[in-house]
Amino acid sequence: MKRAMELNGVANIDLMLQVEADVQADGRVVMNKETLVSIQEQLVLLERYMLAYNKAVTNGVQTPFWHEVRANPELYPRNRESKD
Repeated sequence: MKRAMELNGVANIDLMLQVEADVQADGRVVMNKETLVSIQEQLVLLERYMLAYNKAVTNGVQTPFWHEVRANPELYPRNRESKD
């Protein structure tokens, strides 16, 4: 069975960094707090997705889709929430 890992979470984070990061005259990079919170939320979803994907591959079952994890994050535990 072919398996392809979706890179939506990575793309979302990259896009937010490209669009929202503002380089100041002195070289500092700043962004607004809402963007930082959004990036942190995407990282949590990405952790859930990657753990679920790895578990599915290990168990030989269908891997989850990014939109499934995004829509139902409570079904996909984070590393610290996992009982495995």
